[in-house]
Amino acid sequence: FRKAKDNEIVSWKDNDVYELVDMRKCPTTKFITGRWVLTVKRKKDGTFEKVKARWVLRGFQDRQIWDLQTDSPTATRPSFRLQCLAAANKNWDLVHVDLKTAFLQGEAFDKTRDVICQLPKEMGYPPHMGARLKRAAYGLNDAPRLWWNRLDRSLCSYGLKPTRADRCCYVLLSLIHISEPTRQAE
Repeated sequence: FRKAKDNEIVSWKDNDVYELVDMRKCPTTKFITGRWVLTVKRKKDGTFEKVKARWVLRGFQDRQIWDLQTDSPTATRPSFRLQCLAAANKNWDLVHVDLKTAFLQGEAFDKTRDVICQLPKEMGYPPHMGARLKRAAYGLNDAPRLWWNRLDRSLCSYGLKPTRADRCCYVLLSLIHISEPTRQAE
């Protein structure tokens, strides 16, 4: 689990999630503690595959919890089935993607969002050092929404459009120019 914890620490640094704060100089009432969530992943046959470690904040301690937009869309079952049906009919390949550290890559916090959290002792900082978050982390209630906002913006920038029936179903409409029938002069 030590290597998995080190990988999580590197993810926090690589994604520019926080800046260090000396809490002796900057006392705060918005402090959130965290804990390690350690998971053993197994293959379908039950054999060991890998271990994962996540530093998860205790989001229920967040004092701004009632001021946050926390909703994020989820694909509906009928939409998923229709997409699978369309792929089967067109002989398209279906691909599943699992984005590593997705919530750490969400939108940055705005000026009104101020969260200071505990850092794991494995980071090597003294206990009086905390982290002022620049973006959401695991355990915060607005993390799914901030990730969704960034994903939606990226997909739309590639020309994909969300369908009206399901906000999580995107389509790429090709530009088809349909010329109007020419009218003959009478």
